[in-house]
Amino acid sequence: MKKLTILAILGVICQGCTTTQKVVVPERASPVEAKINSLAEIVVKRTTRIQQLQEANYIAINGQAPKRPDLDLLPVLKQVKSLGKQYTGPLDTFIKRLSVVSSMNPPRFLNVKPTFDIIVTVDTDYKSVFSMLEQVGAVTGSRADVYYKAAENLIEVKYADY
Repeated sequence: MKKLTILAILGVICQGCTTTQKVVVPERASPVEAKINSLAEIVVKRTTRIQQLQEANYIAINGQAPKRPDLDLLPVLKQVKSLGKQYTGPLDTFIKRLSVVSSMNPPRFLNVKPTFDIIVTVDTDYKSVFSMLEQVGAVTGSRADVYYKAAENLIEVKYADY
């Protein structure tokens, strides 16, 4: 009888210790996220193309290319940083992240921030800080002006007056 009881207890304990096999399901992006990401990439490509066309138009009108800053004099803007493949989100969040990553002082925001965030899409995969700011300036258009203040080592965003 003792042997039967011990076998029964061992059987119950062993049953409780069995593990169920875990099924690993790879995480898939939803179709909506995939579509948004593909559209964001298209926006970045087209914005870059618009910049190129505007520069070509400037050359056609003025006979010379617009003056570029000498990045050797601005080592902060010459830094190559990566904030991921691309950033899509509010302008102020991007500027704050870029300031921290680039070891700049906290950014300054002038005028009243619009009710709705200015959404920017920027290619941030191992780009210079200058090229990222250039893309941001092209995407924001007339809604905000983005400046780098070298004397204060900060980025200044001036929202449009409405």
